[in-house]
Amino acid sequence: MPKANPVKEDLARIRRELGALSKMSVHIGILGEADSEMLTIANVHEYGCTINVTPKMRAYLHYMGLHLKPDTETINIPERSFIRASFDTGQSELAKIADNAIGKVINGKKTAKEAMEEIGLLAAQWTQNYINDGYVTPENSDFTLDRKSQSTTLVDSGRLVGSITHEVRGG
Repeated sequence: MPKANPVKEDLARIRRELGALSKMSVHIGILGEADSEMLTIANVHEYGCTINVTPKMRAYLHYMGLHLKPDTETINIPERSFIRASFDTGQSELAKIADNAIGKVINGKKTAKEAMEEIGLLAAQWTQNYINDGYVTPENSDFTLDRKSQSTTLVDSGRLVGSITHEVRGG
């Protein structure tokens, strides 16, 4: 019986895991169905939105203490990017996280799936921290601040931050 070659076996494992890794992707953000309420809220904050003022909306805002000018036809919710901005500011840190996780795959300490889960978890935490640490701009209006439990932009109940997650696909 031929003797097992540990170097060949390890190279085969590395090739197999790197092959699996090349077929995987990590998705970070508010993941869900396209019509879900939280996904809609996240989309509005990430990209901004212009809303047409209806008579019903005008009356509601007046009741809440926001008195629009008679000629106001739209309300603009500014872009408050938290997904793209967190990745833009954290690219070098995320690259280090990915390099570290891939190194663990090569060294046999993690599978490709485990490495991608680690990258996804840390990237989702990075995005949550970006919001919680107050990096999201522009700040809230005085009208919004008067109705929130705290002043950090995009944080009130914690529902948005708590909805940020990751998903590994493929492999």
